[in-house]
Amino acid sequence: MVTVDYDAIRHNALFFKKNLKQSKLCAVLKNDAYGHGLVDTAKALCGIAPFAAVGSVREAVAVRKYFDEVLVLLPVSENEVGEAVRRDVILSADSMLSLRRIARHRGARVHLKINSGMNRLGFSAKQLPAALQFALSRIRLCGAYTHFYGTDNPSMRSQLEYFLRCRALFDGCGMVFHAANTAAVLQDSRFHLDMARVGLGLYGYGAPQLVPAKKVSAKVIAVRRVKAGSHVCYGDFLLQKDADVAIVDFGYANGLCRALAAQAKIKGKTCQVLGKPCMAMTAFDVSGAKVSVGDEAVLLGDGVNNGDSDVSIYELLCNLR
Repeated sequence: MVTVDYDAIRHNALFFKKNLKQSKLCAVLKNDAYGHGLVDTAKALCGIAPFAAVGSVREAVAVRKYFDEVLVLLPVSENEVGEAVRRDVILSADSMLSLRRIARHRGARVHLKINSGMNRLGFSAKQLPAALQFALSRIRLCGAYTHFYGTDNPSMRSQLEYFLRCRALFDGCGMVFHAANTAAVLQDSRFHLDMARVGLGLYGYGAPQLVPAKKVSAKVIAVRRVKAGSHVCYGDFLLQKDADVAIVDFGYANGLCRALAAQAKIKGKTCQVLGKPCMAMTAFDVSGAKVSVGDEAVLLGDGVNNGDSDVSIYELLCNLR
């Protein structure tokens, strides 16, 4: 079962809004608001975040009425450009191809994506003069942004310096410039610029003052005592000692990755996964916890964060359901 505390999302947004001071808060709602429910999250943030960033025109249309401005972060098809213009949605241009596609539609508003080192999307500093020359006479250019590839201060600082050199080419354009993600907002106000795009932090991760909004839980459907040396679930996993084993009705079909050394909180005790998650069931060691069939097993939230070096909290928020 998935529950979302939208009061927690509002709390987190207000924390960032206070931290940002004069810079605008842009709420990142792409991919169903990181699995928290696109429209309900937008409603919760209405009046707090003036700007939102989404992954598609479809998402933008769904939340447009809740924000002053909505930006689509990914390139879109030419058919979608027309819909974005009709709905007063801002588009991203990451290449001359996307600029030309957008320029065919009168009245389109655009933020240019700058490639400061991630090398996924965006113009380089060398490409910018030609892009600007083309864009300024054909579209309503109203912003530019970049995306940090890391969360450490030196890498972000290096990317910011590159972005600021690019920003100088826009002198006098009266645009909004943004670069910071959650980690950058929390580290240094120099990253804030005109606006910051906060995603993960809105949902409760990145600082101790934040409240995780999403809770994912399941039910214990069986409990048994299993002897040392016995197999548990598929594969070669063998118990090293006698254990009380709880079977929970949640597995990789629900997004619990098999690569994860997962934990669950059952009867207030942190319990470790045994073997690998199955499609719809997972085994946990509940020795000493006095667990019964029907008890709740919390897999995310309420103090449980199953992110590790192989599976990030981003993946869990989007996938656990």
